[in-house]
Amino acid sequence: MNKQTPAAERTCFALDVECAVGGPRASAAAVRQWWDLFRSEVATVRPGDAVIAGASHFAAQTFAFALAEYGFLWRIGSGKDGAENAIIDSLDLNLIARRYTRLVIVSGDHRWAEVARDAKGLGLKVRVVALQDTLSARLHREAPSSIIRLRPRPLAPLSTSRIAA
Repeated sequence: MNKQTPAAERTCFALDVECAVGGPRASAAAVRQWWDLFRSEVATVRPGDAVIAGASHFAAQTFAFALAEYGFLWRIGSGKDGAENAIIDSLDLNLIARRYTRLVIVSGDHRWAEVARDAKGLGLKVRVVALQDTLSARLHREAPSSIIRLRPRPLAPLSTSRIAA
C-alpha cells in the first residue's frame, strides 16, 4: 500500500507551462531550466501532491519529454489560450478541495482569477506563481497576498529545429 502525505499537507499544482516559459517555442532545455528554478525558488513537489501541466499541441511533445521523469498529468489544448483552457476545463475543484489543502496556480493569466476565487470559496489556500510582468490585475485581486513573482533567468535558446528539406 502506498503511503501518501496527509491531505493537510498536500498540494495540487496547476502549471501553464507555456505561460511559465514564455511560449510554445521554448526548447526542452529551457523548460527543464524553468522547472529547476521553480523547484529551487518556489516549491517542492512531495509524494501525494498532484501536478497538472498544460501545453498546446504545438509544444506538448517537447515539454512532456523535457519533464517526463516527474510524472505530470498533461492536458493538451489548441488555439488561443489552449493550454490553460485544457487545464482549467479538467480541474474538478470539489475533488481537489477534498484531497488537497493548497492549489498552486503557475500562470499570470486573467483566466485563472475565477479558478482562484472558486478554490478559495471551497477552503483551499491559493498561491499564484508568475514571472514578473505577466500577472494580470484580475488574478492579482483574487490572490493578492499569495503571489510569488519569479525573476526570469536567461533561458536556454528557443527551439530552432527544422525539418530537413
